[in-house]
Amino acid sequence: FVSHSSLGVYFKSTCEGHVHVWRVGGANIFEHKRVSLQRKVYFVKIESHPFVYETGRKGRLYKLPEHQSNMMEIEREFIKRSTPDSSDDEAEMRQAFEGLAANPDSRLLANLSQALGEFGIYGHKSPCALPLYAMAMSVSRHLPLNKEQDAIRERQLPCTRQQLEEKSPPHRNRRGWFRGSESDTKDVEDSCSLVNDPNGDNCLGMCGFRCYCWDFVCGDCCYHQGCYEHDLCCRHEYFTKDCLWPTGLTCDRFSSYPSCLD
Repeated sequence: FVSHSSLGVYFKSTCEGHVHVWRVGGANIFEHKRVSLQRKVYFVKIESHPFVYETGRKGRLYKLPEHQSNMMEIEREFIKRSTPDSSDDEAEMRQAFEGLAANPDSRLLANLSQALGEFGIYGHKSPCALPLYAMAMSVSRHLPLNKEQDAIRERQLPCTRQQLEEKSPPHRNRRGWFRGSESDTKDVEDSCSLVNDPNGDNCLGMCGFRCYCWDFVCGDCCYHQGCYEHDLCCRHEYFTKDCLWPTGLTCDRFSSYPSCLD
């Protein structure tokens, strides 16, 4: 994908959650893949900073030596370490992610996702694209917006589990509510669209970031259970493994919910 003559990326996204995006010159932007089929352990490399982690609220996270990339060695190293993840490693992961998000080139990830959507690659019909879209959404939450965009919906978000449940829309338990395949007409889509924040909850359950709809994720700008559950996890605590690298995310469900709220 080339944004203009001097700026572009290559990318790879698989149904198993392997996402790799790198600059045309070869420098890594982001890579995420599963280390072991037996364990829910993943390798993530943010630019030049590699980490290994296991999913779940209490899963461990470790920073790796910069050039370590052999999956068998990484798995053995992870098994050997029995201590909980250190606050230093968590802080380094956050710093690496913030550095990626602050890079102006990161806007390419949102542009790439939009371009794929324009080619008809919708997440609910092409689930192998969902890991890429999820990663792009995580980065896009930190992109600088223009003054008109930045004025949108700066209300305080709920942060405790009780507040989150109280703010939930009445249809939150209806999985697949108005999925893209069932809302091909404009009348149906308009009737369920959350773009204008009809529930006053910052578009909770709409796929995208803030109140910006990414209709190519699930086919429309309506409520989707998977996006709703991921929203709850991120509003509870943003800089967590479950929020930033949402493995197990589909339009119908998010496998890390509700454990991400514990």
